[in-house]
Amino acid sequence: NVTPPNDYAKWDALITALVKHWTARYGADEVKTWRFEVWNEPNLSLFWRPAPDANDTVRRDAYFKLYEHTARDVKGVNSDYLVGGPAGAGPAWTKQFIDCCQQKRVGLDFISFHSYGLGGGPSGLDPYGNRLLYLNSNVHFVADTANSQFPIIEQSSKPKLPIYITEWSASYSPRDPIHDSYFSAPFVLEQLRHTENLGAMSYWTFTDVFEENGPVPRPFHGGFGLINFQGIRKPAFWAYDFLARLGPTELKNSDPASYVCTDKNGGVQVLLWDLTDPSDGGKISNQNLFFKPHPSKSTGDVTIRLAHLRPGTYQRAVYQIGYHHNDPYSRYLEMGAPTDLSREDVAQLKALSSGKPDSESTVTVDGDFSATLPMDENSVYLLTLTPVAKH
Repeated sequence: NVTPPNDYAKWDALITALVKHWTARYGADEVKTWRFEVWNEPNLSLFWRPAPDANDTVRRDAYFKLYEHTARDVKGVNSDYLVGGPAGAGPAWTKQFIDCCQQKRVGLDFISFHSYGLGGGPSGLDPYGNRLLYLNSNVHFVADTANSQFPIIEQSSKPKLPIYITEWSASYSPRDPIHDSYFSAPFVLEQLRHTENLGAMSYWTFTDVFEENGPVPRPFHGGFGLINFQGIRKPAFWAYDFLARLGPTELKNSDPASYVCTDKNGGVQVLLWDLTDPSDGGKISNQNLFFKPHPSKSTGDVTIRLAHLRPGTYQRAVYQIGYHHNDPYSRYLEMGAPTDLSREDVAQLKALSSGKPDSESTVTVDGDFSATLPMDENSVYLLTLTPVAKH
């Protein structure tokens, strides 16, 4: 149902009752940590159609009315509850939205929208992934779009509003093989590295259990998820996992495609990656690129140099994402992309995507440490140094 309420009195009663129910069930302190985002992509007629022939202005004004009612309903239960929007397909009506909320004294706690990495091709329902989709020629398009509204917000009556990207990934299609490819791992890391001023970046989505386009045609079908139907973890999953292994203190570092962090025990974690556009600037479709094995090319060696470490013995571990490294999809393609997987096939693919280190060794460090690793296009490395406790 993508039309406005016929009766706003009934809508107000519904939203008020719903928020009161959540408050009674979970407690106000919990609900205060939530973010109430109103609607989804109202700037697209696919998701918001106040009239059959509604243009952008009609959609915008109808959405503002929906938001005004909904925000008042939520804050009528508790004024500390956080509400925002417009959850646009890309930035939508930011200045007008802020101005409207200011003029009508309607609560607005964040601006939200969605950002995807495609540069062309149709959206909508495409159950079998037959429509050609193309990566944007700017591999930073997601991050650039996410950051684009800061100047508008800073010049508005609410200059401190946070931005939440509540959907993002390399592609807005749940039938795009780019989601399964190892290319998605450095793509994820590169976008997150360049969006650290945002309130949130919410990857779309956690698993391939997603039925908007109907039943899936095969185990790896280009679904949105970090994990496929059989629980096989994709390379993008490991990008987030590697980030989660970083310590809480980030160190100064000369390479923008990396993190160097430490933890309270004196351990060090180095996360680095290469992001190379495989599509010749968005000229080759994702289907032509990623529906077949895509061996990576060497970009040379990368050298890591760390200074001022605590002298002592460390356990050194090196983890990798890339071609045939935590990369079950390449192996799936080499199997002939079967429509169904046996239990043995699933076990094999899970074993190839385990997140275990490629190598481990014990090293003695006297303040400085260095290591050289062979880097391939669109590969990711995590190197960890963990102090060995003395007995």
